Parts: sequence; C-alpha cells; structure tokens
Amino acid sequence: MIRNNHRVLPSRSTLQRRQGFRSSQPIPPALEERAAGQEVRLQRPALLPLEIFIYYLSGILLSLLLLSCSNTSQAQWRQFGSDSLFSSFLFSAWSPSSHWLAVLDNHQVQILRPDGQSASLWNADAFCDLDPPGPTFSWLSGDRLVCLDRAESHYLWFSIDSAGHLHYQSQAPLGLSLSSSDIPLFLHANPRYPLIALIIFRNQERLFLSDLQGHQLPLPAPIYATAASWSWDGTQLAVIDQAGTITIYQLVQRASGLPTLRWLRRLPLPSSDSEPVAWSPSGRWLVCRHGTYESEDYLFLQATDGSGRSYKLSSSYRQGQLFAPAWSPDGRLLVATQVSTRTLYQFPVSAWMTQQHLTP
Repeated sequence: MIRNNHRVLPSRSTLQRRQGFRSSQPIPPALEERAAGQEVRLQRPALLPLEIFIYYLSGILLSLLLLSCSNTSQAQWRQFGSDSLFSSFLFSAWSPSSHWLAVLDNHQVQILRPDGQSASLWNADAFCDLDPPGPTFSWLSGDRLVCLDRAESHYLWFSIDSAGHLHYQSQAPLGLSLSSSDIPLFLHANPRYPLIALIIFRNQERLFLSDLQGHQLPLPAPIYATAASWSWDGTQLAVIDQAGTITIYQLVQRASGLPTLRWLRRLPLPSSDSEPVAWSPSGRWLVCRHGTYESEDYLFLQATDGSGRSYKLSSSYRQGQLFAPAWSPDGRLLVATQVSTRTLYQFPVSAWMTQQHLTP
C-alpha cells in the first residue's frame, strides 16, 4: 500500500486484482497516477460571473412565481366588509336564505348584507336580552329573527324587509318561569321547524326545547350544555358541554306526535365550550375551535360521522384568534370574529374545500 498526505492508496498489484487486469494489460492513466502516489482531485468547473448572475436570477424569478401562484390560487381569510372596522362584533348568525347576517354589536344587532356592508342597526336591547356569554338571538325559517324577552318571559320575532330593516311580527310565551337566579345563556332557533333550543343557567347549564306556541317539549333525559347549534336541515342538534365535548342529537317524533331529541353520537374531537359550532349546509361537517392562549389557537373542520377526520382552517399565528364561526347556508362563506379586534373575517370555505378535494 502507498500512503500519501490525504489517503491510503492501493498498490499497483492490488489495483490490478481489483479491476481484473492481467499483467499484460496496461493500467489506465488515472489509475497509474494513483498507483504512483500522486493526488487526484476532482474540481468543479469555475462559473463565469454572467453564469452566476443568471443562476441567482432564475432562483429569484422561480420564488416569485411560486409566491404569486400561492397568493392567487389558495383561499385566504380577509376582512368581511369595511363597516366592521368601527364595530365591536361578537356572535353572528346567517339567515336561512343567506341574504342577511345578523351580528351582535354592543347590545345592538347589526344586519349585514352578504358583501359585508351594513343594511341596518337595530336597537334590539330595547326588546330583548342580548347579554353575553352566548347569543340569545337567532333566525327562524322565512328569515325571521327571534330573540328572548326575559322580563316578560316571551319569545319575540321580527320580519325583515328588502332593505334589511326589522319589524315586529309576533310573540310566544317562553313556557318556563324564570327566577331571578336563572340566566339565559344561549338561544338557537331551528331554521326549518318551529322549534327553539334554549340554554339556561339554573345551578348548572341545561338545555330546554320548546315550540313557538310556548310549549316545553319533554326530553328523554336532562341535557346539560353550554352551547347548541341546529343543522341547516333542522334534523340534528350539536350540543357542547362544559368539557367541550360535542354530542349530536337527532330530532325525532314521539308516539304522541311531539318532537324530541334522541342521542345519536359523540364526536371524538372537542371544541371550545360556550361557543357555537357551525354546521355545513350538507350536515357532513362542523366548524369547531381549538381555543387556547398557551399555543396555537385555530378553527378546524370536523366530520360529523364520528370518524375523527379534521382539517385546520385558521391559525392564531397568521389570522389571530378567531371564534364564533358562522357558515352561510349557500355554502360559500365562513364568517368568524377576531378576538383581539372584534372585527369580522370571511373565508371562502366552498372554494377551499374544492382545492382540498373534500366533499362539502
């Protein structure tokens, strides 16, 4: 073996054995050099200044092209209308026709058009209880807005004209006697059937089901919940408890003919308690929230079939914390409120699902 300053090189005879050469065969020049102990280094050809410039320029142009394609093709969150800059929005609710979005704004209800522009501002606090933590207004079928008048223990509902102004239409008794310690927390009207799910704090949060005539409808067992959301077809109710667990109930008819709720399934992934989840128009998905101040806070899709399939929709690292999602009945838009600014943001969820090859 021949040793030089860089590596141990094999001898001439060793090279011959490894390469299968016979003694009569000449050794290739490169191997002859190595056998002689000479250092052989492979060097990259030097680039000319023009080649270096073209190399870096092509990389920059490729990066800009990819960034441009990403910005134009990917669905993104953006502000919902310009009027939200001067508002302090909390919870929002789409009308069944998708023509209106009602948003709680400092004890008033602002009616927005689908483009985010304000149609009217309704001093609902003069008629209804609108105190947080949850929304105590909702939409009935026919684009009628319903709210709770706690002082009179009545439901009030209002029609809406083509300009977006609300007009008193009718009322119905609550069917419950509220004591001074009872606190209405959450109201969600069925968008198809004349039913209202109401959550009241009475030593603990509990769900009550009533019709528009003020009749309380019996449930098979007490349902303890902090929030509830009807599906757009009115046949299912997603109920959230204090632990954030989501349970799906099916609307069924008792032998007496009265409607009631039947336990259907429990979803594997929790959501933030005291906040509504948003149903997709198809009923296949819920928009839930992973709410936290310790790590990433985000909205995510969860399949309602109990499979645990989920897809992230937002990130507090990019859009800030978003809560109270509302999915338009036509399937196009998802609207949510930003925690820090109390402004509304919209997300083209239908287009995003198409990009992700998901069934809406």
